[in-house]
Amino acid sequence: MSAEAVEVISTPQVYMPILGYVKAELVINCLIVLLVLIVVTLRVIGRLMGPGLGWDDGFVIFATVGDLSLAEVGHY
Repeated sequence: MSAEAVEVISTPQVYMPILGYVKAELVINCLIVLLVLIVVTLRVIGRLMGPGLGWDDGFVIFATVGDLSLAEVGHY
């Protein structure tokens, strides 16, 4: 076994503070997402108990899931 020298490249991490308006925007965004999920869930439950799901419900579900996935990617 030979012990080779391994070059470690390290840079210092700089932690930036989270500003107040960013925290407020995140809270508001979370509340809006929660409201959208509640409304879409109630719509789907109502449609399942009533006339059944239609093509428009598929668009609503697809748009909600797509929007949530894009929102998650955009924030991180």
